[in-house]
Amino acid sequence: MATGRPSMVHILEDVEWTDAGASTARRGRLEAGPNFLEFQAPGVTLRMSPVRDITVSEGRVVVAYGEPGSSATLADAGERSASGDDRAGALAWRLREIVGLPPPPAAGPQRVAGKAWGCTGTGLAGGFLLGGALGGGVPGFVEQMEYLWGGGTLVLGSAAFAYLMGRRARVPALARWSMAAGAISAGVLLGLAGAGELADPGPDDPHQLFGSPPAIAGEVLLGFAVIVATALTFRRFAPVAGTLASRRQPVRLRTVALAAALVVGVVTAGIVAYVVAGPRLTTVATTVRDFSITLAPANAAAGEVTFDVTNQGPSAHQFWVYETDLAPEALPADPTGLGRVNEFGPGYNALLFTFDDIASGERRSFELDLDAGRYVIICNIPGHYVRGMHAAFTVS
Repeated sequence: MATGRPSMVHILEDVEWTDAGASTARRGRLEAGPNFLEFQAPGVTLRMSPVRDITVSEGRVVVAYGEPGSSATLADAGERSASGDDRAGALAWRLREIVGLPPPPAAGPQRVAGKAWGCTGTGLAGGFLLGGALGGGVPGFVEQMEYLWGGGTLVLGSAAFAYLMGRRARVPALARWSMAAGAISAGVLLGLAGAGELADPGPDDPHQLFGSPPAIAGEVLLGFAVIVATALTFRRFAPVAGTLASRRQPVRLRTVALAAALVVGVVTAGIVAYVVAGPRLTTVATTVRDFSITLAPANAAAGEVTFDVTNQGPSAHQFWVYETDLAPEALPADPTGLGRVNEFGPGYNALLFTFDDIASGERRSFELDLDAGRYVIICNIPGHYVRGMHAAFTVS
């Protein structure tokens, strides 16, 4: 080992070295100090001094030293958490500082259009899958898990795009993370709004898919994300501080906290908008027995109403729903005299029949989209209605 070595020596373990013209790399340690590098491995010691330049080429560090034409390539063999270019850039940047070389020229203006649209697209798709699964638009547990897994993966991909945009270009964190949050929230709201409609085997209702309050809120957020992505597309940004385009930048805790708070805030606002403006869903616990019908509650807001019917009586019963202003006990009787309600007639409109009886102990659910008005629920098995199996229900 040469004498007269500077006292400020840095030691890097597990470095790969390839001399100019050689085809086989050696692994060893690298000592670095002002204006010199020295590679040490079993059977070989190479002192590179004076160091003329340190650059990056094809994922490896190129060291030019001594007389013109003398060079060697180095690589960090221990760090594998980043790409080859990132590892080489980080090592080259560190070695330039140690040996006393001036910073290399800064990279030119950077474009981020691909990452911006990738962030918006993956965020929207991932949010939609999550919203569809959470909104009950996917039948079956396995399918729901697939949607949740796929949606979560795409959401993470959107966040990765937002993060990568700031690795090599000075893209404001507020723009990057608000775009990602807007796209993800838009997807979630659109998925929640359309889940029920998409799960229905019948024709889809465009109003429910695109015109309901949560869908409109999602469209507004999507428009915001698209505007930000478009603005980023037509701008060039200065490279990150430092010089090598591949230099690894430290992640500031303050930036991460601000981005996380922004994402949480936008997603929370979207959820609140869905809860406040979304469709009102009511479940009515309904008990039928010999001979009564109990509704809890006996009223609901206009919209989707689910009647969760349980037969607690010893005999079978039916569940019929009429829209009418008549009193529950005043529905016209069947002229046959069997103690049933006449199925059709003036002053009332039949909305639901259950001709297949609900057996004792059986539980069924019936979903109806009810407008504001008054309704009567009955059992129309002969003799049951006249013995008191009727109840009033109000929708406001």
